[in-house]
Amino acid sequence: MKNKIMILGAMLLLVMVTSCREESDALQNYAFNDGLAFEKARKSFAGKFKVLWKALDQNYGIWDYERSQGVDWDAVYDEYLPKYEALDQRNDVTDEELRKLLDETVAPLHDGHFVAQMQNHLTGTFVAASPSYTRSKERDDFEATQNTTHNLSAYLPAAFGGTGNQILDYKEADTHTADAGELGITVKYALFKENIAYLYFDGFNLSPYVVDEYLQELFGQKDAITQFLALGVQQTWKAWYDKVQQLHASGQLKGVIIDLRNNGGGMLNDFQFVLGSMLPSGGFQAGYSRFKRGVGRYDYSPLSPFKLKTLETAHETITEPIVVLANCASVSMAEMTTLSCQSLPNGTFIGKRTHGGVCSLVTEPFVYYQNYAGVIGKMNETPVFLYIPQMVTLTKDKQILEGVGVTPDIEVDFNVSLYTTTGRDTQLERALQFCTTGN
Repeated sequence: MKNKIMILGAMLLLVMVTSCREESDALQNYAFNDGLAFEKARKSFAGKFKVLWKALDQNYGIWDYERSQGVDWDAVYDEYLPKYEALDQRNDVTDEELRKLLDETVAPLHDGHFVAQMQNHLTGTFVAASPSYTRSKERDDFEATQNTTHNLSAYLPAAFGGTGNQILDYKEADTHTADAGELGITVKYALFKENIAYLYFDGFNLSPYVVDEYLQELFGQKDAITQFLALGVQQTWKAWYDKVQQLHASGQLKGVIIDLRNNGGGMLNDFQFVLGSMLPSGGFQAGYSRFKRGVGRYDYSPLSPFKLKTLETAHETITEPIVVLANCASVSMAEMTTLSCQSLPNGTFIGKRTHGGVCSLVTEPFVYYQNYAGVIGKMNETPVFLYIPQMVTLTKDKQILEGVGVTPDIEVDFNVSLYTTTGRDTQLERALQFCTTGN
């Protein structure tokens, strides 16, 4: 009888062990221990789910925020593990089935950069889910972001190839078609008649062009066309910067417009060449930051001031109105710049609420650091890949904006029909009005 009780006890223990969530006090290195981290996921959908769940449990940086939004990560495990186990009983699981299940699994998460990818080992195909993109498609200005081309022809005079008469000076440069790789960028500068200096760029990749050392190092050995276009980016930015400084010094500057609509973000260092070129040297506190400091779900570092670099060379501090234009496709560094501008006494945000992905990414996004955070696995290679920020960024009043975004001071819709038929930009015109009238 005693032996039977011992056997029964062992069986109960086995059941308890196999049915509980897999948790550990040790940090799993998802870059270098591929066999240990991903082996059970290579031929099992349930194995993939367990990797995803545990990796996020240990590495995701905003569980306290998710809890405040009603997300129960343990309940997600209990609900979805059986669904992935059911897939393991079949040999006809389609890519679309897996994509839909993955999308449903991670849908509650709010981080604006987060992307999850799984491989269907039955077909070899990788499928992905982005909760923030799914939410973005439901926004009332999503269609407008698909139709915004930042074409100023309606305001440019014939001398610059336009049909209007509101712009006095204009420059643009584009390296997307050159040998610039991931550093491709489009930049436009315009000086409107009221002495309002306008700057548009589609990504925070300015530093490689604006800094002479980087320009020479990255583009000095490229073909002649690429070198020419890269120099054009520097000259376009410099035309805007010089004009802002000159007009302010002479008391003629009416305002500055920074157009970050559809800007996907990029380098933190670029801040000094945009908003930071109009602020005092010595840096600007944009908010606070923290890191994961343990494998526990709520193991976070204390908050630290999050400072962005401002221009160190001698320059004027701009006191005239500074307006940022942004929309639901303005992400990451575009949102950080928008938030920073909004906190200035002379700063205003006009447009639509931003994407909601303010947290900062790792410097090298496809390398996993032993910092209890970072990218999990390798895209299109490991059975599971997760793209998550390493640093959590909070506002000056210590709020997390993931999945929400920055709310405009003045909300203005982009009239797609008007833009399509006449080229007129309702959001830009509202910004010009604000700089001119102050309201």
